[in-house]
Amino acid sequence: LAYGENRHQNAAFYALSGARPRGLNAARILSGGPFNLNHYLDLNLAFELAAEFEEPVCVIAKHARPAGVCLAAKPADCFRGAVKADPAGSAGGTAAFNRQVDAETARALKEYFIESVTAPDYSKEALALLRAKEGLRVVALPAAVLSPREVEIYSVAGGLLMESKDQEVFGAELQFVTRRKPSDEELRSLKLAWKISKYARTYAVALVSGGASVAVSAGESSTYDAVRSAVLKLKDKHPIMEGRAPLVMACDAALPLKTLEAALSAGISAV
Repeated sequence: LAYGENRHQNAAFYALSGARPRGLNAARILSGGPFNLNHYLDLNLAFELAAEFEEPVCVIAKHARPAGVCLAAKPADCFRGAVKADPAGSAGGTAAFNRQVDAETARALKEYFIESVTAPDYSKEALALLRAKEGLRVVALPAAVLSPREVEIYSVAGGLLMESKDQEVFGAELQFVTRRKPSDEELRSLKLAWKISKYARTYAVALVSGGASVAVSAGESSTYDAVRSAVLKLKDKHPIMEGRAPLVMACDAALPLKTLEAALSAGISAV
C-alpha cells in the first residue's frame, strides 16, 4: 500500500488462504490513485455494513467508523441522506452502495469530497463521470459472502490476539420487554441503528430518525458518555429535526438507569 496509518509507516494487504471468495481480495480498482491502510479500513467497514441491508443503502465510513448511513428508494437519495447525517464527518470518507451506481448518483458524488466509492457495479455513464473526478478512487466489489473461518487479529506487545469475526446477523428473535411495543416506523429505524452500532467501536451509540443516522458516537469509556456525545452531535448537526419521524437509539452495551434517562430526556422514544 502507499503507506500505513501515517505516512512514515509501511503497510501491505494480504489475502488469506481459504478466506471468503468475495471480500476485499476481490476488489477491482477502476480509477484513482494508490490506496493506503486508512482507505482499506474505511472500505472494509463501509462495504460490510452496506452488505447487511436488503433495501438500497449508502454507508459513509471515516476513520473505520460509520459517519452517515441512509436507506432510501434510490442510491442517489441514499448518498444525499448519508452526507446530510454528518457532513463534516463524511468529508474525505468512503461511500459504499449495495446497488449499481447510476449517473444521478455519480453526479451527486462529484459534488462532494469523497475519497473513494465502492459498489457492485457502475453504469457506463456513471463510471465516466466518476473517472473524471480528480483524486476519487472507484472500486467495484461484488456482494459479500460470509466465511466461518475469518478471524479478527490484533497486534499487542509481544504477541497477537485473535477472535472469531462477529458475523451475527439481525434475525427475527426480537423481544419487546416494555408495555409499549415500537411502531413500525420506530422498528425500522431501530434495526438500522442496531446494525450501525455493530460496526462502531464499543461503547457505541447510534441515533436514527426516518431511515437515516443522525448521530453516531463510538469508542467512549462509558455508555453514559456515549449517549451524551451522540446527543451533543445531534443538537449541533440537527438543531431542528425535520419532519415528525421518531428518534430512536441503539447501544452495544447494557443501559444503566442514568444512561437511559439521558437518552429519554433528549427525546429518544425507543431503544
